[in-house]
Amino acid sequence: MSRMFGLGDAEFRLFELYTDAYLWDERYREEYGTVSFPDRVVAKFLGWSPSKVCRIRAKLIEKGLVTEVARGIHAVNPVFEYKSKLANMKQIIADTQQENSPVDQDVASVQQDRTQKGEDSLLSFKGDLVSSPDEDSDIPF
Repeated sequence: MSRMFGLGDAEFRLFELYTDAYLWDERYREEYGTVSFPDRVVAKFLGWSPSKVCRIRAKLIEKGLVTEVARGIHAVNPVFEYKSKLANMKQIIADTQQENSPVDQDVASVQQDRTQKGEDSLLSFKGDLVSSPDEDSDIPF
């Protein structure tokens, strides 16, 4: 993630702290996505000075990852959440496509066989059932 947003070590640490500590309960719409603790508390936790916390947060604000909502209250930019979720969804899609690849190949071969035979067929890809209508069938085609 630090590469994706061009974060230095200190920026990454503060951003990680903010993303881990922000209010995540959507029932509190006004405060959702915010952190509201003093710089001195963050500084003590990270072993920094309060002025360093302020400087690093200013860099995160400049990069669009954090927004100042009010004095002492900062919001983690939801773009981060969506990019993270998008990356996860893309991975899920890629995994699903890889899992479905053998099925896609089976379907393609059945479709190719069907085209070569020139037959109208009822096909079920849930199993191995492939049937052609009989001339005596009551099913209209």
